[in-house]
Amino acid sequence: MKVVHVSRTRVSGAPETLSRALDLVPGIRSVYANLHKIQANPEGLGFLLQGADIIHWHNHVNPNLYNSLKHLKHVIHYHSEPSSSDIFEIVDRIPSHFKKLTLPHYHSSLQSFKDCEPIRNVVDISPEDLIHPSDYTIHADRLMVAYSYSHTASWGVWQRKGKRETQNVMERVINHFRGKIDVRFDLIEGASYRECLYRKSSADIILDECVTPSYHLSSLEGLAVGRPTICWIDDRVENALLKCSGAKEQPFHSVYIGWLEDYLIDMIEKGPEYIKSEGKKAKRWFDKYWSIQDVIKDYINVYHTL
Repeated sequence: MKVVHVSRTRVSGAPETLSRALDLVPGIRSVYANLHKIQANPEGLGFLLQGADIIHWHNHVNPNLYNSLKHLKHVIHYHSEPSSSDIFEIVDRIPSHFKKLTLPHYHSSLQSFKDCEPIRNVVDISPEDLIHPSDYTIHADRLMVAYSYSHTASWGVWQRKGKRETQNVMERVINHFRGKIDVRFDLIEGASYRECLYRKSSADIILDECVTPSYHLSSLEGLAVGRPTICWIDDRVENALLKCSGAKEQPFHSVYIGWLEDYLIDMIEKGPEYIKSEGKKAKRWFDKYWSIQDVIKDYINVYHTL
């Protein structure tokens, strides 16, 4: 079985990461084509498409390319908010035989994605990405909180991701502990994916955004590196997460931005052993319910049903 993953942007590296993981499975050949990069090399695209059985589109379907590939099996996979995908452009014209997928994050609660099947996203972290192992020492007199914020978008609740509010909260938390605990704040921006993971693994607590009621890839990365991870999810997102993962409890510290300051102060005051134990709990949940081996099986099952 040969699967070709196609996107017109990087989509935060998700298509390439998924393709790379699938390509390690015996009996599957998986390749990735970024149309923006490959547009100047049509011969290269033709080489990638040669022998394909399944086209796995990410966020967008290219109509011209699709017209030449109608005889193949197709998947459309929505990773982003509707304004960053073609859900409003051609959703009514996507053939009924397309398998439609989305993420079990906030996406699955949107009316726009009501016909899509939620599927877990791949989080691929190798030991060399981590500066500290899960079993590390938290110092009682200093502590690092890392925050890798989501970029803003232009649709509905996706407009505000809370960067400024989160920075203000952290300034107050740092001042609260000044002279007692050296609390530091690592605002991760403009970093490569690998550097981002490296810095998260050097932190003691991971923050994702607490404005939109959803977790993101950043939240899952926090679990994967074994750190207590704070975001805000509502009942709809929690239900989608539990259904998709098979877990009975969600793994995050769910905190709305208005409560974040008090929650962080309380967590830090509980001490290093509490923070470390919460990190271990997060890692156990991730390894049990979101391991790359299990997530890949979801995609293989989808392909076999086409």
